[in-house]
Amino acid sequence: SHGTETILVVADDARVRRVAISRLQTLGYSVIEATKGIDALKELEAGNDVALLFSDVAMPGMNGDELARKVRERWP
Repeated sequence: SHGTETILVVADDARVRRVAISRLQTLGYSVIEATKGIDALKELEAGNDVALLFSDVAMPGMNGDELARKVRERWP
C-alpha cells in the first residue's frame, strides 16, 4: 500500500535529505523539506498538515531531540 500523508523531512546533509525524500515519495508520501530545526518549526507554524516529522539527530543549532521536544510541546 502507498502512503497519502505529508511527512516533514529535516536534515542538514543534502545527500541524506535527498535519499529520504526520494524513498518517501516513491512510497506515495508528500514531502516537505527543511535543512534545520528552525525552518521545520516555520513549516509547521505555517499550518502545513504534517503527519510525521522525520528528523536527523545531529544538526547544527537545534538538534533533532530539541526539535522533537519543541514539536511535541506545541503540537502534541
